[in-house]
Amino acid sequence: NHFFVPPTPLHAAWQRRAEARTASRAAALVTVSPAIADDLSRRYPGTRVELIPNGFDPEDLPRAVAPPAGRFVLVHAGTFSGPRSPRAFLEGLVLAERREPALADVAEVRFVGVGAVAERLARQAGVRAAVATTGFVPYPRALEEAASASVNVAILSPGEESRHSVPGKLAEYVGLRRPILLLAGQGAARDVLAGVAGVRAAAPDDPSDIASAVLDLYHAWREGALRRPAEEEAARFSRVETARRYAELLDDVAARAGAEEA
Repeated sequence: NHFFVPPTPLHAAWQRRAEARTASRAAALVTVSPAIADDLSRRYPGTRVELIPNGFDPEDLPRAVAPPAGRFVLVHAGTFSGPRSPRAFLEGLVLAERREPALADVAEVRFVGVGAVAERLARQAGVRAAVATTGFVPYPRALEEAASASVNVAILSPGEESRHSVPGKLAEYVGLRRPILLLAGQGAARDVLAGVAGVRAAAPDDPSDIASAVLDLYHAWREGALRRPAEEEAARFSRVETARRYAELLDDVAARAGAEEA
């Protein structure tokens, strides 16, 4: 948790020792983030580190539904915590509206799982497009909202979160095979989604860069040319695949342990 700060240096030292002790006893360390995998390999040389990304359960995902005709719908599913905020995204949307005023007439932003604070931030930023919030909703409802988006939005804070974090929603977004606007700095999330069709990344704290990304997606939508993740790309993030990789890892760990005992 990159938002957690140990309350005292003593707590921090104890946590470092506990982590090191766990790593020294582990047959393998598994992480979802390339950056964390690199960090663990550097700090614990000789310890086996495996990267298995977050996944989605295919049975959880609803069938994709086309957004309302003539509406460019951007959906952000999930809450905001720590330094993560929609403010720069909304400021970028305002810049996009200024560059292309027609965007405001067709764009609709939905914050799923977020209360009225997002609407208030949108008003303060001067967003002209429709902005709606749902408050907390059940998980299936959040997936239904994401399945009906023109573009799904993921927002990470700059710095440590962008370098290390890969939110679980990214796997679900890929599984839904909808285009993705990824607001994240250089780091784990961009690495995991590198090469996936339909992903447009922008700096999470640069409204001008965000505006350019929004307009790129808007123009593609207007022309009927939005790209989306391919079936084989989505399959990489299915829990069917991640479970298979875990099973292979466990079989290998057990076989090595058995060979050592023999």
